[in-house]
Amino acid sequence: MKKQESASRQLPKAVENLREKLPKNAYGSSLLSAFLLWWEGYDLRSILPRSSFYRFKTKLQTYGFDISQARGSF
Repeated sequence: MKKQESASRQLPKAVENLREKLPKNAYGSSLLSAFLLWWEGYDLRSILPRSSFYRFKTKLQTYGFDISQARGSF
């Protein structure tokens, strides 16, 4: 199977570093997905269940990202 090249823009170094540090399981994938939505400017409080939002918020704060703040205000 041939690997497809991504046509999307390249992510900043901070995001690539986070991707490398996250666990390589379903939780890590969910966390990365939520992070990328936040990175693109989505309000995760309006998208995620309350418990998921706070679980992801706590975990991402250990990596230096606060998803409770609008991106750009950190």
